[in-house]
Amino acid sequence: MNLPSLTTAVVGLHMYRVEPQGFIDESGRTSAFLELRSGESAAEWGQKQLSSMDEYFAHPESPPEETGPFYQLFDAYISSATYAKTPLKILDVGCGVSTQPPLYAGTLVKNGAGGDRIYVGIDPIRHNISGRAYPFICGRIEDLPKNLDDKFDVFLFSTTLDHFERIESVATIVRQLANKDATCIFWIGLHDTQIVAEQEGSKAFLKLYRSLNPFRFLFRFGVALLRLLHFYWLMRQRQYHLVTGQPLDNFHFHYFTTDNVRQYLALFGRVTNQIRIPGTNMLFATVALGNSR
Repeated sequence: MNLPSLTTAVVGLHMYRVEPQGFIDESGRTSAFLELRSGESAAEWGQKQLSSMDEYFAHPESPPEETGPFYQLFDAYISSATYAKTPLKILDVGCGVSTQPPLYAGTLVKNGAGGDRIYVGIDPIRHNISGRAYPFICGRIEDLPKNLDDKFDVFLFSTTLDHFERIESVATIVRQLANKDATCIFWIGLHDTQIVAEQEGSKAFLKLYRSLNPFRFLFRFGVALLRLLHFYWLMRQRQYHLVTGQPLDNFHFHYFTTDNVRQYLALFGRVTNQIRIPGTNMLFATVALGNSR
């Protein structure tokens, strides 16, 4: 499959602001999308983004059935964190390749139909650039301050923070782009061995008790024992990689755990809310971009 590349184009020598109808430059011209010139970045960063594109394009317009409910949960979490706050300009950092806003942004977009909430997506993958149903920036957030003379009230990071090589730099850029009293809302995957084991264990029990027929149960019980032995070895490897700082895959720069995630979030500001979805490795968090601690 021929996958699109990362953005390399340039939007022009203009500064833009965000309005409900799109991006407006200093001369009043309007554009539905922007494409930024990619600044200097490490070759490793580009390779990791290209390596992860299969996951993007496996479900380009909607999440897979097994993860769809978590998108709805994140939608509800975002709605709770932004309740009754208007007007708002929202920047979704790593919005994906879909022509429609991600499922987790559905309520934001619906509630912003009157123009008092403006949802903007940004992603470096060159796909559906001009066909989006929402204002879209093709590029990296690191290059945005050079082309956008505007501020945002909410920043969304939906399982994207671990794709950044230098999270400290991203936090600095976010603060440059932030209005007073702005917030960041994160969806983060945790990689603790205990949490991953809890998640996989719940799946194993679901399969084991799918049928209470004694013969099928005994067969599945035997299969489960073999898988548990193999899973034990995988967990030993995971723990070793986490302790020694080795990567767990070829897609990410960071692997968050319950011990280190708050330190990373504190780079952006003060953590005001944090919740892990039971039975999963998914963490939702809200950070106020005011005084950090």
